[in-house]
Amino acid sequence: MQISNTNLQFAYENFTTRLQEVRNYVLFVKELADITSPSVINEHHIHPNGYIDHPTFPSYPIDRELQKTLRASTYLLLYNLMESTMSESIDAIHETIKEEGHSLLDLSEKLHKVILQSFSKGLTEEKVSEFSRDNGDIRERLFDLGYDKRKLFSGNIDCGVIEKYCKKYGIRVLPYRHDDEALLWNTEIIKAIKDKRNLLAHGSESFAQCGQNMPIDTIDDNLKSVEAVLMGVFNGLNNFLTRQKYLRASQ
Repeated sequence: MQISNTNLQFAYENFTTRLQEVRNYVLFVKELADITSPSVINEHHIHPNGYIDHPTFPSYPIDRELQKTLRASTYLLLYNLMESTMSESIDAIHETIKEEGHSLLDLSEKLHKVILQSFSKGLTEEKVSEFSRDNGDIRERLFDLGYDKRKLFSGNIDCGVIEKYCKKYGIRVLPYRHDDEALLWNTEIIKAIKDKRNLLAHGSESFAQCGQNMPIDTIDDNLKSVEAVLMGVFNGLNNFLTRQKYLRASQ
C-alpha cells in the first residue's frame, strides 16, 4: 500500500511489524500440531552437526494441554493487533491536524464535533479552576484536552465499533485489493475474537478450556479476517487523509 501521510505510514509500519509477529506465532503453533510428540531441547546439548550429545538428557514436552494454551493465546495477540492498530490509525488524523496547524474552524463538521466532544470530557472542574487561576488560553488546548489515543478502545473492538469510529470521523472502510483480489473479512469472526479475548482477559474462561475444541484452521481464518479488516481501515484512511477529508473546505 502506497501511503504518503507520514503519520499514517508510522501506524502502517507498526501494523506490518506486529502482523508478522503474529504470523510467526501462528506458524509455530501450526507446526506443533503436525508433530506427534513435540518437545523443547536445550541448545547446549545439540552439536553444530545436529546430533544430540547425550541420548538420555531431559527434554521438555509440549503436551496437549500446553498446546491448548498456545492456541488460545492467539486470541489475545489478534485482539491486541486490532486495538493497537486502530488506536494508532485514528491518532494519525489528530497528529496530521496538529502538524498542519489547522484551527478548529478549518475542520470538517464531523472532526469539529469530535474535537469539541473530547474537549468537553476533559474540561473537568479541576481544569476549569486551573484555566481560571492561570488565565490560560483554552484555544491552545482544544486539540489535546480530553483526547488520549490509549483510551479510545478498551476491550470492545469488533466490526461494529470499527464502523462506528470510522463513521464518526467520516472515513469509509474500503476492502484492500491484493493481486486483483479483495481482502474480505468475516464480521462474526472478528466479534468472536473480541469475545474470546475478553473471556480470557477477565478470567471467565481458562486458556486450556478455550483451546480445547479450537481447530487449527480456525487460527488461519481468524488471522486472515483481522488482516483484511485492518487493511480495509488503512485503505479508507489513506484515501481520507490524501483528499484532506478532515477539512471543511474539502466537503
